[in-house]
Amino acid sequence: MGAPADVLVDGRVVGTVTASAPTYRTRLAGEAAPAGSRFAVVEIRYDATGPLTYRAVDWLVVDVNGGRHEIAATQPSRALGQGDLAAGANVSGRIAFQVPAGANVQDIVLRPEGGGRDLVAFRVP
Repeated sequence: MGAPADVLVDGRVVGTVTASAPTYRTRLAGEAAPAGSRFAVVEIRYDATGPLTYRAVDWLVVDVNGGRHEIAATQPSRALGQGDLAAGANVSGRIAFQVPAGANVQDIVLRPEGGGRDLVAFRVP
């Protein structure tokens, strides 16, 4: 979905990240989404140019109504998880978010550990 975005640590680029457009599911890993909701699943890819730490819990999505949704308790196969990458390494994985059934995802957002301002936001076409 668009060009890769830089990942910065202490003002220095340590890699890039990309996000796919979400796919929507009413069931995930054998579990049904709660009434009135569905799962939005995105694929994330990190490419490290320096030491880079990644965590699925650092991502959220924003729906077209402005609602912000954290990572869902239920995760898909090939989940992103967390870890550390050395320069030249990469990782891809999926993250699921529980969103209202009628609201599409507008932005996929990476924010720093512990909250704060958004670092990267991918606009969904």
